[in-house]
Amino acid sequence: YTQKQRIRNQAAQYNNIGSYFQQLQMHDSAIKYLYIAIEKATISNYKVVLANAYMNIGVSHFNIKQYTIAENFLQKAKTESIKAGLFQNASQTDYNLACLYHDTREYNKALSILEALVMHTNNNASTKQLHCSSLYMLASCLSAINNYERAKPLFIESIQKATAFQYKHVQISAIQNYGAMFGKQKQYDSALYYTSVALQMANEV
Repeated sequence: YTQKQRIRNQAAQYNNIGSYFQQLQMHDSAIKYLYIAIEKATISNYKVVLANAYMNIGVSHFNIKQYTIAENFLQKAKTESIKAGLFQNASQTDYNLACLYHDTREYNKALSILEALVMHTNNNASTKQLHCSSLYMLASCLSAINNYERAKPLFIESIQKATAFQYKHVQISAIQNYGAMFGKQKQYDSALYYTSVALQMANEV
């Protein structure tokens, strides 16, 4: 059990603890542990943990709306994921970046990422959930820029696929945003119907 192995083990544990705090929405605590994970993974050249810790810390900064810091860490996560051959991790990081750009209203950046993600996650059993989420987020971005003609079939496809694969969270979010799209177009009957469906489903989860 060498010094390098010991530091690598510590890096992994700090990353795990940070991830658990993140799941509990305790992002300040998560960030504290993830910084230590990054430091120890860097010292011990533990590329897999480094890529994961960068992604986790980016997501925590994103969740507390520290967008510039989050973007920086997510870009690092993507670079390290590709270096480590973690291509699914890189795709997940791309999705997180697209969500960030959606929230900062940089829709063109989000759209270019999501168009590529939807294509290369399709027909891949290991990326079904990411594919559904990317479809829904792509539709949301198109709706945000009032491209309803393209958004509508993508919302429908994301709802159908999320329903088939039983991804309740994606299904509810997609139906809710589909309803919001009708609201933006002043089609209030449809908006009320889909929003009510999403609310009922959310209450049943």
